[in-house]
Amino acid sequence: GVVRVHLRSARDLRCKDRFMGGLVEGRSDPYAVLRVGTQAATSRVINDNNNPEWNEIYEFMVHEVPGQELEVELFDKDPDKDDLLGRMKLDLGEVLRARVMEEWFPLQDGAQGRLQLHLEWLSLLSDSARLDQVLEKNKTLEAKPDPPSSAVLVVYLDRAQGLPVSLGTPDPK
Repeated sequence: GVVRVHLRSARDLRCKDRFMGGLVEGRSDPYAVLRVGTQAATSRVINDNNNPEWNEIYEFMVHEVPGQELEVELFDKDPDKDDLLGRMKLDLGEVLRARVMEEWFPLQDGAQGRLQLHLEWLSLLSDSARLDQVLEKNKTLEAKPDPPSSAVLVVYLDRAQGLPVSLGTPDPK
């Protein structure tokens, strides 16, 4: 299936930027890194805001639901090294069971703040006649940076013949 993650906003993030030797607390410049397995996506940076609103949609292919997790890490963008603001993890089995989730997730590991996500489990359909329904639904979504996908093409390779062999590589017969 596919998990659609609508990264809405965060609240009460810790101020990591300090000025005048740490006496003056500034605001963070947060962005999010979302991961499912080896797939990753990075949101845009919201400057000078500890309560950022992203309103961005990302989609991840999920091959094995048991044990697969969505991990979201929030960072403060800095000229030198970005600071970790917090993270959250969610077992995608919960999204599969609920089909749709809208929730505020507390940041883990003693971090301050919470993250608002809208999660949707999309099952793969082999019936192309339902594509129009999917297209109509996707038109109603306001999404950044790109509109959500409407279809996934899955190709299974059964056999290949007559492929060129690189020099020094044994023939894979």
